Amino acid sequence: MDKQETLRLIEEIALFGKGEKGITRLAFSDSDIQARNYIVKFLQTMGLLVRVDGAGNIIARLEGSDPEQTVVMTGSHLDTVPEGGKYDGTLGVVAAIQAVKELQKRGPLTHPVEIVIFAAEESSRFGVATFGSKAMTGQLHVLPKDIDEMVFAGFLRKKSVEMIKCETVDVEVP
Repeated sequence: MDKQETLRLIEEIALFGKGEKGITRLAFSDSDIQARNYIVKFLQTMGLLVRVDGAGNIIARLEGSDPEQTVVMTGSHLDTVPEGGKYDGTLGVVAAIQAVKELQKRGPLTHPVEIVIFAAEESSRFGVATFGSKAMTGQLHVLPKDIDEMVFAGFLRKKSVEMIKCETVDVEVP
């Protein structure tokens, strides 16, 4: 694992939403979208297939030699609580990236591996924690509203035009 690259990625991501008292990257805020776009570009330079699902989760895939095998997933989130720390969520994303880079060096894998950057995992903006992972696992039963009472689905459609264009796959969200 490249320690210097790991530290550099953490520091670069920390610039998005950096303030005097910490980092504020509320889900789908301008700073969150900038951080997500930065990571998408980085994942694409690794040669991974990057897509965004209907809940806004970023999924980057390293193919295995047998696509029928079970997918191995790892990841975290980039959104923060107000004035949060630079490692919250970001460390898990960067650790997943570094692990996949190590796997790439070792040659072909049997199982596909996916890095997932979950959307809206912190509850600060929408009042519902772990939105992206709940949507991905079928555990989301009510669409949350943001702090300005905008329903999440409309908010995501409005903001998605600002995100990097990736393949989009639908996730059934109530």
